[in-house]
Amino acid sequence: MELIVKTKSVGSDQSQYQDGDIIETFTDLKIFNTHAQTICHPKNFPLNTFGLRDRNTLLEKYMGKVSQFKFTRLNSNDVQKLNLITDEEYIINTIPNAHGEYIYADRFLGDRTKNPRHRIFGTSHGNEVWYTGHKKITSEVCDVCWNDIETHTDNLKTNHEHWPFTETEKRRFLPLNCCGYKFDRQAWTSERCEISCETCCDRKSCVIRQEVFEEDPVLEDGEPNYEDIIVAKRKWQVPYWDLVSELDIDVDDVRNENTVLDARVDGSLEARSKIDDINVDKIAEGIVTI
Repeated sequence: MELIVKTKSVGSDQSQYQDGDIIETFTDLKIFNTHAQTICHPKNFPLNTFGLRDRNTLLEKYMGKVSQFKFTRLNSNDVQKLNLITDEEYIINTIPNAHGEYIYADRFLGDRTKNPRHRIFGTSHGNEVWYTGHKKITSEVCDVCWNDIETHTDNLKTNHEHWPFTETEKRRFLPLNCCGYKFDRQAWTSERCEISCETCCDRKSCVIRQEVFEEDPVLEDGEPNYEDIIVAKRKWQVPYWDLVSELDIDVDDVRNENTVLDARVDGSLEARSKIDDINVDKIAEGIVTI
């Protein structure tokens, strides 16, 4: 997981970002998938003489891996729809089918190909192919996409393990990365691991208090009538000023907006700090009270 940390406080009001607050987080999966999307963006694949994308390119391979449906135009009216998850296929045309689906292929494709970044593939008009829907991006799906990328380009997955923060972001915030760990009770050892999406999302959460309206505490359906009050903009922080050795940083450099600073480490999970060694729960520490 990577995170970016606030490095200055405007005031003491916890409903605003405070020094050390975790602003945003990124799972390793999101990072790798974002780079894959960038590499496989339509702008990197020119249009052919028919104004379509060439078939069997890396772009089409990527779309086939991350999409739920593949459409193949068979003639002026008929289009084959293939579910890439279940392998179910059927024909759609101008007459609604049993699913209530229909298509006017010429009109549909004419509208789509007006966009210079369209993803309509084909070697001539009348045999177009396109993809819709989204599969859930899992580690397995991402790995398959990167296998294609490494096969057909010089890009290596190991060179794309960091979120592409800008220099401005590195001047104003502190980028860090960390890992999780799981404990093996039988061997009495812990093993470093990637951090789950749920934990990643939690680390950028705020602290909310539900305040019931005293004058009208119950709604008509019997549910309590309340509003959410933001007690703290962020629940978790990284007290980087106390972690200069662990993070290999200088506090003055971190807070100097003229310095481009990146405290993320390269390589395996073993090189990263453990999440619970650098993340602090502000409620548990008494910094914030509900």
